[in-house]
Amino acid sequence: MSATDSPNTAELSVVQQWFQSVITHPDGVQEGLVAARSVLPLAPHELERIVTRSARLEAGERLAVYANAYQARLTECLGEVFPLVRRVVGESGFGDFTVGYLQDFPPRSYTLNGLGKNFAAYLERVRPEREAENAPDWADFVIELARFEWELFEVFDGPGVEGLPPFQFAALAGLGPERWNEVRLQPAPCLRLLNFRFPLNDFFSSARGTPDGEELVAPEPLESQMALTRREFVVRRHALSAPEHRLLSALVGGSTLGAALADDAADSPDQTEPELAADVQGWFARWSREQFFTGFELGVSG
Repeated sequence: MSATDSPNTAELSVVQQWFQSVITHPDGVQEGLVAARSVLPLAPHELERIVTRSARLEAGERLAVYANAYQARLTECLGEVFPLVRRVVGESGFGDFTVGYLQDFPPRSYTLNGLGKNFAAYLERVRPEREAENAPDWADFVIELARFEWELFEVFDGPGVEGLPPFQFAALAGLGPERWNEVRLQPAPCLRLLNFRFPLNDFFSSARGTPDGEELVAPEPLESQMALTRREFVVRRHALSAPEHRLLSALVGGSTLGAALADDAADSPDQTEPELAADVQGWFARWSREQFFTGFELGVSG
């Protein structure tokens, strides 16, 4: 069936494609009707051959009901992924943001799992002018919160360490420090390392205990580091110190164990060697317990 068929002879699949094109158009039903002419050439007066009027609504108005319900469902889905952003900016503000976002980033997949992928980037693009040139402001907080909630969603929805045998760093003991420059650790597929200008881990914990409807106040800027993992199908948040985050970032980035430890020591001049060794030992114990890594490989040093 070609796009030149009349409304009376169009196959059901063509009508379904036309209907989808109309009600999902990001600029509304009228623009959708224009765009859908490539699927089914339909003059304005022919609309009622596809969608009949009701006792109260004309054909175009009935289509608008479906279109509005579709957009409302997309907004609802985004609210489920970004619940704290929605609470911080309010229902009205969140609705305004999602309308603009869905116009710029309409869904292109059969699944809505990736619907919020560009939300933080969109907020960054439409943010108001910064209040102070070098100081994070409320808009920065909202953008970081959106980025954080999207990371939480991706870790929850993606692969975890379930079914993988725990990796114990004791397995490296037999190699000896002289071979650490050949060791590259393999990060778990769910490990995410995050760096923020606001204390989002503390804010998230506090907000979860605050009843719905109660105002959430943005915290003062304070740099913070965090790791996200998923174990036993539960997303886990781990606050990190700056040195621990730095060492983890090097290892996840592909540095050898020896090179990463040497760089971390060089970047921690205020710590004695025993103090740093004790910290590293504690970090490695936690990384083993929380399954930050799944194994290691030996290769050329560097």
